[in-house]
Amino acid sequence: MIDNANVLMLWGYIYLEEKDFEKALSSQKRLLAIAESNDEKHVAHHQVAMVLREMGRYDEAL
Repeated sequence: MIDNANVLMLWGYIYLEEKDFEKALSSQKRLLAIAESNDEKHVAHHQVAMVLREMGRYDEAL
């Protein structure tokens, strides 16, 4: 399991570009799970919301 925040974020972008939304969401939720500081949590929430928005799940992305 990947525990490096930068790697998780990059994989999320790769999966999103490939339209593999479930893997993108999974990697960004993992990013959120390992976030420690408020700044890291802020970025992780943004990443999760970005994927949800791309999936058309706008209410969840808010």
